[in-house]
Parts: sequence; structure tokens; C-alpha cells
Amino acid sequence: MMNAKWITEIELVNGVYAGFWQRMGWENDAHYQTGSTIITPGGSPLRDKFGLPPSMTDITGAPIDVVGSAFAGDRGIQKVEVSTDGGKTWELASQQDPLSNYTWVFWRYEWNPPGNGSYELMVRATDGTGQVQTATMTNPFPNGATGYQAVDVTVSNPSS
Repeated sequence: MMNAKWITEIELVNGVYAGFWQRMGWENDAHYQTGSTIITPGGSPLRDKFGLPPSMTDITGAPIDVVGSAFAGDRGIQKVEVSTDGGKTWELASQQDPLSNYTWVFWRYEWNPPGNGSYELMVRATDGTGQVQTATMTNPFPNGATGYQAVDVTVSNPSS
């Protein structure tokens, strides 16, 4: 949580130090929340990191790759599931092996939309202890963001 990147000085103290972010109300002992995100389709800020176009919510053709990442700190990711009907049903996504126990897990789900129309895609992850990511949305402050990410997409197949 502290993420010290450029150490210029070390000072010994006799208690718990409250740095800038702790004085702003952030927790001193961070617990990584289990989280997952859809990188494509949609408008995820992570799209820039992968050199993808800025947004894609209007989809033509099928099948469609739903791709993203998941993270749960040192607990790892046991599985990732995708819903294409707003959370009514869930399907297992395939996962790439993480580079270590402390890195993001990339996942992929091949989706064949049943027809033209609007769909709500959602993702959830289960950590290495079997705990499913919470659906409850919270802001990052003070303990990290939670909740299922959802992307609204419109499918139009020219052959339909």
C-alpha cells in the first residue's frame, strides 16, 4: 500500500509512522481486495496499456473475445467467471498462468451472442482461498475498490 519507489532518506521512529496517505485517511495495513476487470470489449483505462483502441461497445460479428485481468494479492486467483446476462448466469473463463503469486492473472472468455441486441457483461473472480469477489460496489477510499465490473455492449451481426 505504501509503494515506496524512490527512497531518498530513511528515518527510524519508535511507533507506527503515519505518512501522507495515512494522514489523508487511508488504512495503514492494506488488505488487497479481490478484483477483476474487463479490458475488452468496453472502455477500460487499461486499454491504453495494451495498445487497444479507446473504446469498443458496439460489436459486429461473433464470436467475441471478452478479455480482462484479475488480482487478489498473495491469495492468487482460483477462477474467473463471466456473465453475459447481467449476473443471472455465470460461465468459467480460461486463465493464463500468472508470472508469480503476486501478479495479475489474465483471462479470456469466448462469447457467441445469441442474437442482436444490448447485453450487460460482468466479471467476478474467486481468490485462491475460495472466497468469491464481493458484488458490492465501494470506492477505493480507504480500503480499496470492490464490486463486479459491468460493461454494456450492443451486438449487431450483419448476417442476422
